[in-house]
Amino acid sequence: MAAHDVWQLHHGGRLVASLHVTEADFPWLRAHVEPLDGFELLAPLLAEEVRLAADADEAATPEWVVARDRVRAATRLTRPDGRDVTAYLLHVDGAEAWWRCGDEPCDGGPEEAGRTR
Repeated sequence: MAAHDVWQLHHGGRLVASLHVTEADFPWLRAHVEPLDGFELLAPLLAEEVRLAADADEAATPEWVVARDRVRAATRLTRPDGRDVTAYLLHVDGAEAWWRCGDEPCDGGPEEAGRTR
């Protein structure tokens, strides 16, 4: 994973955003979001998740967990080589995205989940 890689965000079977990596600081990646057709359908869900993460303290609130799970269920993230990401925790705030990914679910609270930038 390197800066300048481009990851892809999918929703409803379509590519809805390209995520242009600007910073790779393991385990987190940060990117500029290039929205594509259909992104506007996903944007409110992403905004709600990031708002709840910012409002929560270090522990996961039930509301944030629901929002996180809704984002997971509604999206698919692919690596620059086209492979699907098995497990990820994604935050999108306007034109900025940050996420961590791996083989195990990212189920920690908002602080563990990188809610702070």
